[in-house]
Amino acid sequence: MNGKLLLFTFILLIPALSVLGHDLYMAYGADEEKIEKLKDLEFDHGVFHLSDIGRLWIAYAPDSLNDVRRSVSLSTWQNFVAPLMEQTALLVALVPVILMYFLVAIFWLLRIGPYAGVKNMKTKAGNDFSVYDKHEKKGKVKYGRK
Repeated sequence: MNGKLLLFTFILLIPALSVLGHDLYMAYGADEEKIEKLKDLEFDHGVFHLSDIGRLWIAYAPDSLNDVRRSVSLSTWQNFVAPLMEQTALLVALVPVILMYFLVAIFWLLRIGPYAGVKNMKTKAGNDFSVYDKHEKKGKVKYGRK
């Protein structure tokens, strides 16, 4: 289960890593002047800003934005879509990962779903982790010195 969980985590992290890569590129590699400063290791820390979802949507997919505007009512747009567009894209992209780990923790605590057959280590090993309970004494140990 651990390998599948890590793979699913990586898949869910792809949008967040893409947004972070986009923001880093826009801050430090968008033009030749920024690239030269980066080669000289001169970082301007005030340049880096995290993008909003609305800014990315307007810049890279304005046609789909117009389609959504036409298909969604005005009240839905004002109550749900507009506040979401003001949020930082990196944080919104991390929400599915956080929800997934929250559900995994609940499943693990309640022992349901993929964790239904998982038992505690204590019940597998016995009452404690000592090795002496597993061996029976058969007799006196003889020690011979030559």
